[in-house]
Amino acid sequence: MGSHVTAYGLCRPAVDAVRSPFRITYFCGMSIRCCSKQSVLPLLLLVVLYLHSMPVAARAHADSVLRSVTAQKVLITRSRDSSDYLRTITDVYHVNYAAIRAKAPYQLQDILSDVGGLFVKQYGGPGSMSTISVRGGSAAQALVLFDGMRLNTVQNGGVDISTIPISFIRSVDVRKGALGSTAGANAMTGTVELTVAIPDNPVRLEAGAGSFETWRTLLQGAVRGTEWKAGAGLEAYSSAGSYNYPFFLHNEQMYLTRDNARVRTLSGIVRIEGPRNLAVTLVAQTTKRGVPGAVVPDVAVESVASLINSDILGQAKLQLFKNGGWQVNTGVALRYLNARYTDALATFVGPQGIKAHYTSVETVADVQALLIKNDIIHEARVSAGTALLTDTQLQPELGGMASRHQGAAAYRFSASLPHMEVEASLRGEWYSDVPGAVAAGAGLAWLPDTNLAVRLHVGSGYRPPSFNELYLFNYGNRELLPERSTAVTTGVRWQPVWWLWADASAYGTLFSDLIVSIPLSPVLTSAFNVGRATGVGAEYSIGCTIPGTGLSLQCNYNVQDMRDHTGRPGVDGTPIPYVPVEAVHGVVSWDGADVFARGEWSYTGYRYAQAGGDVLNVLPSYHLATVVVGTRYSGDSLKGSVQLRCDNILDTRYQVVRGYPMPGRSARIVLEVLP
Repeated sequence: MGSHVTAYGLCRPAVDAVRSPFRITYFCGMSIRCCSKQSVLPLLLLVVLYLHSMPVAARAHADSVLRSVTAQKVLITRSRDSSDYLRTITDVYHVNYAAIRAKAPYQLQDILSDVGGLFVKQYGGPGSMSTISVRGGSAAQALVLFDGMRLNTVQNGGVDISTIPISFIRSVDVRKGALGSTAGANAMTGTVELTVAIPDNPVRLEAGAGSFETWRTLLQGAVRGTEWKAGAGLEAYSSAGSYNYPFFLHNEQMYLTRDNARVRTLSGIVRIEGPRNLAVTLVAQTTKRGVPGAVVPDVAVESVASLINSDILGQAKLQLFKNGGWQVNTGVALRYLNARYTDALATFVGPQGIKAHYTSVETVADVQALLIKNDIIHEARVSAGTALLTDTQLQPELGGMASRHQGAAAYRFSASLPHMEVEASLRGEWYSDVPGAVAAGAGLAWLPDTNLAVRLHVGSGYRPPSFNELYLFNYGNRELLPERSTAVTTGVRWQPVWWLWADASAYGTLFSDLIVSIPLSPVLTSAFNVGRATGVGAEYSIGCTIPGTGLSLQCNYNVQDMRDHTGRPGVDGTPIPYVPVEAVHGVVSWDGADVFARGEWSYTGYRYAQAGGDVLNVLPSYHLATVVVGTRYSGDSLKGSVQLRCDNILDTRYQVVRGYPMPGRSARIVLEVLP
């Protein structure tokens, strides 16, 4: 079961116009949304045309509906049961523990690099803020779950994935589509689910160092008894984040060093598991980073801004009752976040610059009841929570404090039939400060034979306005409605043998009550629900493992078209900013007895940096290549591995987000030691 608490990190606005992460509501460009029942059929027709005219993909690779509901996950690997893979209704991309370790990751974005349909927006080099976009949506429209706990912050709705500790992550599942009826708020375009587990080894040490003075260390320990087991981990990360980038001054090109980008993160995690599915997880983290800001053409801008976060996240889950096909589970969670942002050079707000400080406390409790009988599952869930924000930049009449109480009730039905998997779900959520929302979903997977499946999923999603959008001084609007989404996905899966699979899918997404920033004067903007946007896309994925060789290959191809339909002059009908029109990713990996290697190549197509469709705002496409080689060793008392990872080996000069140049070629070495 999953408790619902946000966590990890303060997301800066995409445009660092006033140097404050609290000033502008969090948007990844301007995200897709739209909803009109009359437009569903034309959209489906367009989706079919996409599917007919180009490859489509998403590696759907996860547990069946039955097993996911009962929280007894089947991690589907290359030797997975074909029926589980084919019976998955939603688009799911699964990354197992072996694949995670093969990447030698420093941060979560390293793990997500080859997920089809997911775009990571990086605001600079190592340690810089990074957010995700699923099928063109904003960071606030994709739900991130850590062991079932919500990581999206009520302060701005987004998640900085660069600060999420990865030491206990055993697998990652990226589910795509409007999943509000099963996952709740923010699951408008999909979810990223991080599964956490106690390490298998009693002791594990990992250390790595590389370019830009970047290093990471990890120490884990675990003890196991007959009924109880416990694990703990300590993880530290640091990077200077400084690198040379091309810079133009008076039309003359030179190379300058990107300064004030140092980041230091220290996190710890403790997990205890016991009888009756008891699981207690505690995570604590502190992060201090410089905020270099955007690079302005032909201007050298000094930056001294800094951001300090302190997070504490705790959760407890327990099975209260089990008898026959009945189960009752419960969970509680608590999250505390303290953030400070300072910028002495931002004197436009006063001679002392910006000194922003906020603290948020969020709690939630939920109860889940399950009835499993004859391959039919009934699931009911109720939850209640509260969020309290203390912020120096709230509207004066609030007295520096804002709060939200919320409650939710949900029901899901699923049935496993001989040649079909079906499910239906409904969820309603109430908020004390904004109107509530209702989401519904239904889907099926039809298996005409044992190696082929045709699937269809229709769902809706929502997200309540963030506290920034509601209450921020000189920006917030208390009349906002929740954003809403409707998505339709159809596709075909084929797996003739265990070592070969292919997946083709097409989707349409419709969003309404789009929340965007509207200028009120030359210096002031405010958040408003102004209309809608649409998105259609196609995804294709194919992969194979060549038996007896240790060689695996995979390729993802994605194409999408996201359009603004807010009715604003000069913007209506134009592409949504920061949505790549096309993306390709290929992986080749080889695992021998003692030596292993992995190569990744990706292509990201052009995207617009601003709304309006002006060709002057187009960011060029770019290619990236990564190589990982490693060896395993085993002695009398120790074993482990050594890996060398080289990123951007083509030394591509590029920007994911305008004004935030990315580094060139880099390398790091990672050592793992086990008893």
